[in-house]
Amino acid sequence: MESIVDTWKTCAAIVAIAAAASAQAIGTHGTNWARVQPASTEVEGQGSWSVEMQEGNGLWASTKGDRGALGQYCSDDGACAWLIILWNATCSEGEQHPVLVNTDRSASNHIVQCIGTLPGVGSALAFADFDRVDVTIRAASVVGIAIPEHTDAIGIAHFKLDGAVAALDSMRARIIAQAKVQ
Repeated sequence: MESIVDTWKTCAAIVAIAAAASAQAIGTHGTNWARVQPASTEVEGQGSWSVEMQEGNGLWASTKGDRGALGQYCSDDGACAWLIILWNATCSEGEQHPVLVNTDRSASNHIVQCIGTLPGVGSALAFADFDRVDVTIRAASVVGIAIPEHTDAIGIAHFKLDGAVAALDSMRARIIAQAKVQ
């Protein structure tokens, strides 16, 4: 588990540099991992989502929203996880927070855990239940995530999900193909 978190931290640093240079952030995820299942699509980007290789340290499928980025990271060994990056936000590593995930199809409560804060970018939060988030995102076309803030306010991050399934399936297919080559 420690090597997965170290891999995530390396990738997050790459993302932070890329985000600062391009005024974009790419969503990643880092503490709760699930093995990927085979997929058939091979798409580099579709709709609001894209898939990017991160310096040979896995792949990111992600989208940008009004307050950050939402995405799934898969390491080279096939472990995948969901993450939300909130721009200009801070959190303490290990903190857990309840969030409401509201889509055009359903609403559900989830727990996110702070992975860390990236200076100049924001905070990275991992979703505790990979499968629940994966099913929710794949079934919807838009999502709003309500996140408690340090004050008594609640922030809402909105994301478009068009192209999410194709991007996620493409990423997983590439990871599986890469694992077969090695």
